[in-house]
Amino acid sequence: MFLCLTAWNNPCFKSNCDQQKYIRSETLKSCDKQVELQSRFGVHPWRSQSAYQSRHLTKIHNSYVLVFTLPFFTLLMPNTIGHTTTPEFYLDPDKSWCILFAVIKYCVPTHMEIRKSSKRLDSCSPGFMRTSFAEIAPYLIRGMIIQFFHDKYLSLMSYTTLISASELFDQIANPDWVIIDCRFSLDDTERGRRDYLQAHIPGAVYTHLNEDLSGPIIPGKTGRHPLPKPETFAQTLSNWGIDAKVQVVAYDDKGGAMAAARLWWLLRWVGHDAVAILDGGWPQWQKKGYSVTSGIETRKPRVFTPRVRNDLLVSSADVLKILHNPNFRLIDSRSADRYRGENETIDPVAGHIPGAFSAPFANNLDSNGLFISQEDLKDRFQDLLGNIPPERAVFYCGSGVTASHNLLALAHAGFGDARLYAGSWSEWITNTDYPITKGTD
Repeated sequence: MFLCLTAWNNPCFKSNCDQQKYIRSETLKSCDKQVELQSRFGVHPWRSQSAYQSRHLTKIHNSYVLVFTLPFFTLLMPNTIGHTTTPEFYLDPDKSWCILFAVIKYCVPTHMEIRKSSKRLDSCSPGFMRTSFAEIAPYLIRGMIIQFFHDKYLSLMSYTTLISASELFDQIANPDWVIIDCRFSLDDTERGRRDYLQAHIPGAVYTHLNEDLSGPIIPGKTGRHPLPKPETFAQTLSNWGIDAKVQVVAYDDKGGAMAAARLWWLLRWVGHDAVAILDGGWPQWQKKGYSVTSGIETRKPRVFTPRVRNDLLVSSADVLKILHNPNFRLIDSRSADRYRGENETIDPVAGHIPGAFSAPFANNLDSNGLFISQEDLKDRFQDLLGNIPPERAVFYCGSGVTASHNLLALAHAGFGDARLYAGSWSEWITNTDYPITKGTD
């Protein structure tokens, strides 16, 4: 039995490391994907990969890759002949095989050298080599053993709070990652959509705070951004191609406050923890010089099944019960002046809920719109909470949107989950029997 291995040179890769990172993101879902993989990378001499490279491989240059396939197995490996390398194994989950990122390292036998064709070896003129199954079998067996650790490995690799622009770029073509553009402006509710249509991160779908991340407003009863019904939100997530296996990344142009953090909290509320905010958001992506695209993008729907966590939520009645209770901490996430009842330009009544501490969400960010360090966040919230455990801390803001920013920062600092008063100040003031106060407590 012999295996045919194909090698080609990708002139867009800067280094083997870059290629390894990109290959790692190209997860094969089934054996049928081999054809797609070959088409994407230009294995066939009659196919051009320039269109694909121009969109996704702009940072990549000069690296060989080996490829071979069994009925259930595909191996992609940077060609560092005679050197230690990391092979990438992809297994077919539809045949009860897991997708596997093998982390075994070995030296490629020296006889496994690429036999170049007479033409220059590039993306459109592959060379071939052959080796016996017996020669490669030990490496396959070692990879299969590591398959058993696959689920644990992927769970450890999921992002649950923040992700950097470079980390997102490495996964930009991963079919199990969904990017959501959450840009929104309270002053102009359609500006975010217009900005998305003009330019956005490749592959990102757009979500509108009022339409997708909020439920219907009931005058005199709800706040400005009530929560959507779980089943309605689950259908929205399904339409975006999100299921339990998907890593979600949300971004906006306000440091995560409007309204990426809202989506982060909503996903956790319905039981999906693999969601992170792009640190620095859209401005950071642009600053890095990464590619952008325009127009509307959609994804193939999946089925999202919600597992609602009501322990993350409190009602106005719950808040009323804990007022001035020393065993709880109520925290106002709005700016300090709005907390004091000054310069209120959004809601009809100024002030704050009695007993609440002021902790403006903007203090989670530095001058560049990036989150401050985990150490600084830990100090900030430790001072705020004192000896109160996070599960007894309740955050609110004007309408339940920017309070999620503090909840995200709290989780990123390592404190775990606190609770959200989703109706927040705009709901609290609809009940004239509820107390309010101004100034500082």
